Amino acid sequence: MEDITKKAWAPWLEETIKFLAEDKPVKIAMAVVMEDGSYAVNHYNCGPVDLYAMAGMIQSEGTWKEIQNSGHVLREIIESEDDEEDVDS
Repeated sequence: MEDITKKAWAPWLEETIKFLAEDKPVKIAMAVVMEDGSYAVNHYNCGPVDLYAMAGMIQSEGTWKEIQNSGHVLREIIESEDDEEDVDS
């Protein structure tokens, strides 16, 4: 087995395990994208409703990150619409 401490994600995993140890979760889910582009999911003590809720949280996080990354584009669109309204009036 490879030394996982050498993996790029090792610091993240260490922080995640610390979080788990401190906050004592009762249900855990993990979703990963593999090197070949396939996806894998594993979970502990989760039922369907838990998985749906966690998937919704992941989707919300993705949406929020996209909004943050696209903020400058949204700002430009809003400003250009404001400029067009000024011209029309």
